[in-house]
Amino acid sequence: MQFDPEKLREHYASLSDEALLDLDRKELVEVAQTLYDQELASRGLEGTEDAEEPDEPDELDEPVIAPRNRQDFERKDSEAKPPWLEEATVATSFRKFRGLDSVGPAEDARDALENAGIPCCLELYTEAVPAAPAQQQEEYRLMVPGHLILQAVSVLDKEVFNPQNDDRLSTYFETLSDDELRELDTEILVAGWLDRIDRLKKAYRKELAQRGLKPSPKL
Repeated sequence: MQFDPEKLREHYASLSDEALLDLDRKELVEVAQTLYDQELASRGLEGTEDAEEPDEPDELDEPVIAPRNRQDFERKDSEAKPPWLEEATVATSFRKFRGLDSVGPAEDARDALENAGIPCCLELYTEAVPAAPAQQQEEYRLMVPGHLILQAVSVLDKEVFNPQNDDRLSTYFETLSDDELRELDTEILVAGWLDRIDRLKKAYRKELAQRGLKPSPKL
């Protein structure tokens, strides 16, 4: 199962000040140390005296990526910005963490949209952290025209994010006993997704009717 930095960030945020300070920073992996330091800084707390100081930003803060990915991103980033970018919407984003490849997944998502014929643009966004100016948060944002956001999200779910959940689903089912597995109600299991599909179709057809247009045969 892949490491999820966002889950770890949420975990640290849920801890009390005392519980957070009780953690031994030296026992954490490098990415966890960065998240830990950011949570301390956001609360105005200081770690124990023997805690290591966070590394100054340098070239190591860049994700470990294949040269092909880096060159490809730089080529795309240097191209003329599309005219729709000023009113674009974020389809998804990938936060940069030291030692983790953020460019690769971001480019995979961009490629999925391009293959589906959806215009998109990958941008590097930097946000300053007021509580710790030296620690800036950066993320790759995949931008799409606002009117195509639902299509973009659907393509990304199918081609990028849903496959990443395969291991989680397998792990969940493996934890069930034979009786629990047999007693699962698959209709309830997918009811939320089916309801979302039904609501999307109804909203689409309602708007078509209000405009006096014929619905798409695909829906």
